[in-house]
Amino acid sequence: MTDIKIKLLAGPVSNSDQHWIHQTFIAHTDKERAPPFDKQTMAWIAYVGDQRAAALTAATQWDWLYVDELVVDAEFRRQGLGSQLMAQAEAFAKERGLVGIWLWTQSWQAEHYYPKLGYEEFARFEDNPKGYYRLGFRKVLPKSEGLN
Repeated sequence: MTDIKIKLLAGPVSNSDQHWIHQTFIAHTDKERAPPFDKQTMAWIAYVGDQRAAALTAATQWDWLYVDELVVDAEFRRQGLGSQLMAQAEAFAKERGLVGIWLWTQSWQAEHYYPKLGYEEFARFEDNPKGYYRLGFRKVLPKSEGLN
Protein backbone atom coordinates (compact mmCIF):
# COMPACT_ATOMS: atom_id res chain seq x y z
CA MET A 1 0.00 0.00 0.00
CA THR A 2 1.85 3.05 -1.25
CA ASP A 3 0.90 6.54 -2.27
CA ILE A 4 -1.71 7.03 0.46
CA LYS A 5 -3.38 10.44 0.54
CA ILE A 6 -5.74 11.56 3.27
CA LYS A 7 -7.99 14.53 2.57
CA LEU A 8 -9.83 16.61 5.15
CA LEU A 9 -13.21 17.55 3.73
CA ALA A 10 -14.65 20.49 5.63
CA GLY A 11 -18.39 20.98 5.34
CA PRO A 12 -21.01 18.53 4.10
CA VAL A 13 -19.87 15.17 2.74
CA SER A 14 -20.67 14.68 -0.94
CA ASN A 15 -23.47 12.28 -1.87
CA SER A 16 -20.93 10.02 -3.57
CA ASP A 17 -18.65 9.88 -0.52
CA GLN A 18 -21.59 9.41 1.85
CA HIS A 19 -22.89 6.54 -0.30
CA TRP A 20 -19.47 4.84 -0.26
CA ILE A 21 -19.14 5.30 3.53
CA HIS A 22 -22.61 3.89 4.12
CA GLN A 23 -22.15 0.91 1.78
CA THR A 24 -18.73 0.07 3.27
CA PHE A 25 -20.16 0.24 6.78
CA ILE A 26 -23.12 -1.97 5.81
CA ALA A 27 -20.81 -4.55 4.19
CA HIS A 28 -18.75 -4.78 7.39
CA THR A 29 -21.88 -4.97 9.55
CA ASP A 30 -23.28 -7.76 7.38
CA LYS A 31 -19.98 -9.66 7.47
CA GLU A 32 -19.97 -9.49 11.27
CA ARG A 33 -23.63 -10.58 11.38
CA ALA A 34 -24.57 -7.57 13.49
CA PRO A 35 -28.26 -6.88 14.05
CA PRO A 36 -29.74 -4.78 11.23
CA PHE A 37 -29.90 -1.07 11.98
CA ASP A 38 -33.33 0.33 11.15
CA LYS A 39 -33.38 3.88 12.46
CA GLN A 40 -36.82 5.50 12.50
CA THR A 41 -37.17 9.16 13.45
CA MET A 42 -40.21 10.83 14.96
CA ALA A 43 -41.37 13.97 16.77
CA TRP A 44 -44.09 14.89 19.22
CA ILE A 45 -45.16 18.54 19.18
CA ALA A 46 -47.31 20.15 21.87
CA TYR A 47 -49.57 23.02 20.84
CA VAL A 48 -51.30 25.55 23.04
CA GLY A 49 -54.08 26.75 20.80
CA ASP A 50 -52.42 27.13 17.41
CA GLN A 51 -49.02 27.95 18.90
CA ARG A 52 -46.17 25.43 19.09
CA ALA A 53 -45.19 25.27 22.75
CA ALA A 54 -42.90 22.24 23.09
CA ALA A 55 -41.41 19.41 21.08
CA LEU A 56 -39.53 16.16 21.47
CA THR A 57 -37.59 14.54 18.63
CA ALA A 58 -36.44 10.94 18.87
CA ALA A 59 -35.29 7.91 16.94
CA THR A 60 -35.45 4.18 17.46
CA GLN A 61 -31.95 2.72 17.54
CA TRP A 62 -32.06 -1.05 17.71
CA ASP A 63 -34.06 -1.86 20.85
CA TRP A 64 -33.84 1.61 22.41
CA LEU A 65 -35.49 4.98 21.88
CA TYR A 66 -32.99 7.84 21.66
CA VAL A 67 -34.37 11.26 22.62
CA ASP A 68 -32.51 13.77 20.48
CA GLU A 69 -34.16 17.05 21.50
CA LEU A 70 -36.63 18.14 24.15
CA VAL A 71 -37.49 21.82 24.00
CA VAL A 72 -40.16 23.92 25.69
CA ASP A 73 -40.73 27.53 24.66
CA ALA A 74 -39.83 29.89 27.52
CA GLU A 75 -43.44 31.11 27.73
CA PHE A 76 -44.67 27.59 28.52
CA ARG A 77 -41.97 26.24 30.85
CA ARG A 78 -42.80 24.80 34.27
CA GLN A 79 -46.30 23.79 33.15
CA GLY A 80 -45.57 20.08 32.68
CA LEU A 81 -45.28 20.04 28.88
CA GLY A 82 -41.80 18.50 28.90
CA SER A 83 -42.93 15.77 31.28
CA GLN A 84 -45.98 15.09 29.13
CA LEU A 85 -43.81 14.74 26.04
CA MET A 86 -41.40 12.42 27.86
CA ALA A 87 -44.38 10.33 29.02
CA GLN A 88 -45.58 10.08 25.40
CA ALA A 89 -42.13 8.91 24.31
CA GLU A 90 -42.03 6.36 27.13
CA ALA A 91 -45.48 5.04 26.20
CA PHE A 92 -44.31 4.74 22.58
CA ALA A 93 -41.24 2.75 23.69
CA LYS A 94 -43.31 0.46 25.91
CA GLU A 95 -45.87 -0.19 23.16
CA ARG A 96 -43.07 -1.33 20.87
CA GLY A 97 -41.38 -3.51 23.49
CA LEU A 98 -38.20 -1.43 23.52
CA VAL A 99 -35.60 -2.01 26.24
CA GLY A 100 -35.44 1.63 27.30
CA ILE A 101 -34.87 5.29 26.50
CA TRP A 102 -31.61 7.23 26.48
CA LEU A 103 -30.45 10.78 25.80
CA TRP A 104 -27.69 13.34 26.16
CA THR A 105 -27.96 16.71 27.88
CA GLN A 106 -25.50 19.45 28.81
CA SER A 107 -24.66 20.65 32.31
CA TRP A 108 -26.38 23.99 31.62
CA GLN A 109 -29.56 22.32 30.37
CA ALA A 110 -31.54 19.70 32.28
CA GLU A 111 -29.06 17.96 34.56
CA HIS A 112 -31.54 17.71 37.47
CA TYR A 113 -34.69 17.22 35.39
CA TYR A 114 -34.21 13.70 34.04
CA PRO A 115 -33.51 11.98 37.39
CA LYS A 116 -36.91 13.29 38.56
CA LEU A 117 -38.43 11.29 35.69
CA GLY A 118 -36.64 8.11 36.75
CA TYR A 119 -33.58 8.40 34.50
CA GLU A 120 -30.13 7.39 35.72
CA GLU A 121 -26.87 9.00 34.68
CA PHE A 122 -24.70 6.55 32.74
CA ALA A 123 -21.99 8.84 31.35
CA ARG A 124 -20.37 12.17 32.10
CA PHE A 125 -17.89 13.83 29.76
CA GLU A 126 -15.96 16.60 31.50
CA ASP A 127 -14.83 19.70 29.57
CA ASN A 128 -17.36 19.18 26.79
CA PRO A 129 -17.15 22.09 26.12
CA LYS A 130 -14.33 23.26 28.37
CA GLY A 131 -15.67 24.19 31.80
CA TYR A 132 -18.92 22.25 31.27
CA TYR A 133 -19.91 18.63 30.89
CA ARG A 134 -22.17 16.43 28.83
CA LEU A 135 -24.39 13.89 30.57
CA GLY A 136 -25.88 10.64 29.34
CA PHE A 137 -29.14 9.52 30.95
CA ARG A 138 -31.09 6.31 30.44
CA LYS A 139 -34.23 4.66 31.70
CA VAL A 140 -34.57 0.91 31.39
CA LEU A 141 -38.20 -0.10 31.02
CA PRO A 142 -39.59 -2.81 33.31
CA LYS A 143 -38.64 -6.31 32.11
CA SER A 144 -42.26 -7.31 31.67
CA GLU A 145 -42.67 -4.51 29.12
CA GLY A 146 -39.29 -4.46 27.39
CA LEU A 147 -37.21 -7.05 25.59
CA ASN A 148 -34.79 -7.66 28.49
